[in-house]
Amino acid sequence: MGEVAVSVESGITGAKTEGQVGAVRARQRQFGSIRKLPSGRFRARFVEPSGRRSTAPVTFAIKGDAARYPASIEADLARGTFKGRAPVSVSVRDWGCEWLARPGKRPASVVRDRQALEVWLPTLGDRVLSAVSAYDVQVAVDARASEVAPSTLRRDFATL
Repeated sequence: MGEVAVSVESGITGAKTEGQVGAVRARQRQFGSIRKLPSGRFRARFVEPSGRRSTAPVTFAIKGDAARYPASIEADLARGTFKGRAPVSVSVRDWGCEWLARPGKRPASVVRDRQALEVWLPTLGDRVLSAVSAYDVQVAVDARASEVAPSTLRRDFATL
């Protein structure tokens, strides 16, 4: 009769029969996901209780390290100590100014993006960024669509 070996620490399970050594199979990840990036590093992601998909704040050189990140989040959730992201109370207007000031943007790109961003500020500018829904954006886009050509609308929307 075969026995089942379970390693709680490593999450590895496997069936062993008499005289058989090492027939071990890795358990499929239950919480979170790991993805290998083009750089060769690994990204860990998980879904918060709110339904928001979150990414680890850093990438990992070793897949095992990346796998431990969602496992630690899952443990925090089980213990009730998971904090999640703090709500952001920055307005769309303030976020836009910070975004335009980030290094590496060419001057012509800043001018184009500032012009496109200005279009959305009357309707969305004073709203808290985290409170803007897809519906809010769609209403603003529909209003803008009645005023400009489709190519202009695409350019302006791309800035959002």
